[in-house]
Amino acid sequence: MFYFLIIIGFIFIILGIVYKDKREKSPLLPPNYKQLEKRISDMEKLLFEDLLEHEMLDELSPVEEVRQDLSREEELIRKYTLLKRYERENKSIEEICRLLNMQKGEVFLLKNLYKD
Repeated sequence: MFYFLIIIGFIFIILGIVYKDKREKSPLLPPNYKQLEKRISDMEKLLFEDLLEHEMLDELSPVEEVRQDLSREEELIRKYTLLKRYERENKSIEEICRLLNMQKGEVFLLKNLYKD
């Protein structure tokens, strides 16, 4: 059985080598297959370059990112000053959370971040 399978394998290898040219000229592929392949790759390149350009335009510039970071920092400082004022007025944590529109964990975190 082993020898039979080896012989059939060799026969198929030889037939594959002999009929290689016939497979390359297959009727399933159009005659200008290389041209179509090149056109498709060019179209993909145009599409992906266009997408990359749009993504780069959507990204914020470094100056705008710094401005947003500063505005966030200012907002946190404002909330912290309000938090300190409410604590001086002896308000409970629940009241402070409701007034600042924050969760308890956020209030405790803010309180610990900006310790005097």
